[in-house]
This record gives sequence, structure tokens and C-alpha cells, in this order.
Amino acid sequence: MACGRSSATGAAERQKARSGQARAFGMCQRAKSESDHEGVVVSMKKAIRATIATVAVPLAMSTTALASHGGGGDGGRDFAVGSGANEIGRVSFAAHGGPSPSEPVTGHFHARGELPGTGEFDLEGPVTCLTVVGNEAGLFYPVRDPDPLEPEGVFIFLRDNGEPGKADEPDQIGFIPTSIRETAVCPPVPPAELIEFERGNVTVHDSP
Repeated sequence: MACGRSSATGAAERQKARSGQARAFGMCQRAKSESDHEGVVVSMKKAIRATIATVAVPLAMSTTALASHGGGGDGGRDFAVGSGANEIGRVSFAAHGGPSPSEPVTGHFHARGELPGTGEFDLEGPVTCLTVVGNEAGLFYPVRDPDPLEPEGVFIFLRDNGEPGKADEPDQIGFIPTSIRETAVCPPVPPAELIEFERGNVTVHDSP
């Protein structure tokens, strides 16, 4: 009988030890999982901060450079004016002031025509942002009363290649529709595709 009790007691103790080991292992696994999760969160936060810094620094530098442009106080103003037509449609525009966001901008942009696969368009709105560098201009206008399928605003790129008939190539335009209605900066960065004007003339003036 004593041997039987000893055997039963030993089995119970072994079972208790295994249960304790299992609980300890479970605690270790949970601790490791929490540690791994915290490590992932920290890594993600570091990546987000690095991404923000990568984008913010060049933008801040660009904004500072644009703000210093044309600040000589001689009363000159940048402008981009003109009209033109090609196989897509016709545009007319006049924008004065800037560079954004350091100086106010006035103007208007109107574009109408037809895009293959999209249909007719007739967009217009006030120019609220203008930046001129050399013979190139970037501007932005919020679309007035856009339809549900129309953009809220449009970034425009213009390149003045000289007087028609005298220049080596025609003036050019590029556009990027967007879902935003306002922007602080509109640098004259050409989009992937530029369109040449078949008729018309663009005049871009970069004040000293």
C-alpha cells in the first residue's frame, strides 16, 4: 500500500511539474510575442519618421528657395499668359504674381476639349498658385463647380519656347488632375508627358 501511495504521489508531482513548465513556457511565448510586436511597432514608427523627414526636408528647401525668388523689391511680377490649341482642345489663361506661397497670385485658367476614352471636358477656375523659373511656369487652379467625375483641381506646367515661327519647337503644356482644391506650392516640374501647342503662344516672364 505504501508503495502504491508513493507511486501515485510521484505521478501527481510529475504532472504538477509538467503543468508548471507549460505555464512558464506559455508566459515566455506571450512575453516574446509582446516583445516582437513592440519591436515591429517601433520599427514602423522609425520608418514613418524617416519617410516624413525624407519628404519634408526637400519640400522645405524648395519652399525656402521659391520664397527668396523675386524678392528684390523692384516691383516686378512674374506672369504666365497665353492661349493655345492642339488635338485635345484649347486653353486660355492669365496668371500674375507669386512666387507662391510668399506672394499673392491672381488669374484664371480655362480648358475645354475632348480626351480620347474620357469624353468632353470644360474646366475653369481661378489661379491660386504660380511659380516661374526661367521660361517655365507651374500653376494650380481649383476647378469651379466640378462634376462628380471631374477633378477638384489641376496642376499645370507651361514651357515658353519662344515666339511662334521663330522657336526651334512649339510651346508646351502638361497637366495633372488632382483631388485637392488648394496647395501652398506649385513648382514648375514637368509631368511625364508634355503636349505641344499646334496654334497659339505662351508667354512666361520671370521677374528679377
